[in-house]
Amino acid sequence: NFTSIMSAMIAPPYTGFEHSSVRYALHSIKKSTYRTVFVALDKLGDAFELLADAAEEYGMNNGDYVWVIATPSEIELGEFPHAIGKFKNANITKFLNGATSIRVMDGFDYNVALGKKDPFLESWKAQDSNFVDRVNALNPIRKNRPGYFFAQPDFFQTHLPEAGAGYMYDAVITAGLGKCIELELADKAAAAGNNEPNGNKN
Repeated sequence: NFTSIMSAMIAPPYTGFEHSSVRYALHSIKKSTYRTVFVALDKLGDAFELLADAAEEYGMNNGDYVWVIATPSEIELGEFPHAIGKFKNANITKFLNGATSIRVMDGFDYNVALGKKDPFLESWKAQDSNFVDRVNALNPIRKNRPGYFFAQPDFFQTHLPEAGAGYMYDAVITAGLGKCIELELADKAAAAGNNEPNGNKN
């Protein structure tokens, strides 16, 4: 069992030694003496190459560390080795030697493969043309402007959800329900204050 965990966040441009840089993150981990490092990147790119370079620079690429890499959702299943192969960097090859890769999968990825119905996918496909019309009407981007998209009536029957869509949906619903609960508790607290015997009100 892990007795303690630390985290470090990186952000573009990833370079230098700022608090959001790759080098600063690995320098902090190196100082912490932790030996298991979980890496979660939204996409492979400059950050991944800088990660391998920094690991080499700080001597964290020699087998003393356990690197666990979450494969970005943009990469199709089984495509991770091919995507990594695009980087012509010896430090990446060394970095991945002995590392492990895991992939977060939506239910609609594996349930269908197992011959099971997936509730999220079933609900997705059940959205009809009336729902599509409402979504198109709410599109804040005007026609012919960059980013504009017009969904066809059968969009939900002819398109699959993007990778991670199930988790994003859960996150949005959780946040919405949490806010509803917060407002309900606030209303109850206000009502209790209004009903105090001395007449005090919040």
